[in-house]
Amino acid sequence: MRSIPSLLASLALFVLLAPAAAAEGLVQLTLHGALTEPGGAYVQVEVDRWTGKEVKRHDLHAHLAQGTTARDLAGLLHARFEHQGAVVRYSPDDGDDRAHLFVEHATAVNLRLGFGLWAEVTTCEEAPVSIRLDEPQLASGPARLELTATTYHEHTERPGRLTCALPIAKDANTAQISQELAARANDAGWVGERPSPDRWTPLRAQVGGAVIACNVRLRSERADWRLEVRLPVPGA
Repeated sequence: MRSIPSLLASLALFVLLAPAAAAEGLVQLTLHGALTEPGGAYVQVEVDRWTGKEVKRHDLHAHLAQGTTARDLAGLLHARFEHQGAVVRYSPDDGDDRAHLFVEHATAVNLRLGFGLWAEVTTCEEAPVSIRLDEPQLASGPARLELTATTYHEHTERPGRLTCALPIAKDANTAQISQELAARANDAGWVGERPSPDRWTPLRAQVGGAVIACNVRLRSERADWRLEVRLPVPGA
C-alpha cells in the first residue's frame, strides 16, 4: 500500500501536468469576409482531432449561398464540430465579417475557401509539422501567404518573433510554392526544412530560438487555393 506522502506527491504531479496535456493541439481558425459569387460557391473545411485513441476528422464540404459571411460559416462549423464531439469555442467579432474558432487537440487544418472568404490558421502552442498549398480548382488567381511565428530561446529564456510574406502567382504549382517559401523564409531569418517537395516546416530562428507557435494567413480575392497545416500527432 502506498504511503500518504507518495500519494500526495503523485497527485501534485498530475495537477501540474494536466493543464499542459489538455492544452496540446490548440488551434485558432480565423475566418474573414463573405461569399461574393452570384449563386454562391463550394467551400471545404477539415479539422483533424486527436481523441486520445485515434485521429478523427470533422469536415464541412458544402455549397453555400452568396452573402454567407465568415460569422455564418464559423457558427455552422461550431455547431457541427461540437455535435461530433470536438471541444470548440466560437468567438465572432461584433460588427465585422470575421470570426474565430478555437479547437482543442487538433492535428491538422485543411481549408479551401475563396470567392470572398479567406482564413488564417494559428497553431497557438506548438510549431506546425508542415505547411502546404495546393492549386485552385474552381477559380484561378494570385494569392498572398503570410507567416508570423513566436520563438523561444532555451538558454536566454526570451521569446522572439519571425515574419515572412510570399506573393503567389496564379499559375504557381505546389512544389514551386514550397521551394519559394523555403527561400523567402530563409531570407527573413527562418530555419526550416522541406520534408517532401510540396511541404515546408518552420523550425527555428537563425539567431536561435525554436518556433513554438505560428500564424498562417492565406488570402486571395477569388481563387480557391487549398491550405493545409499539420500539427504533431501524439505518439506518432
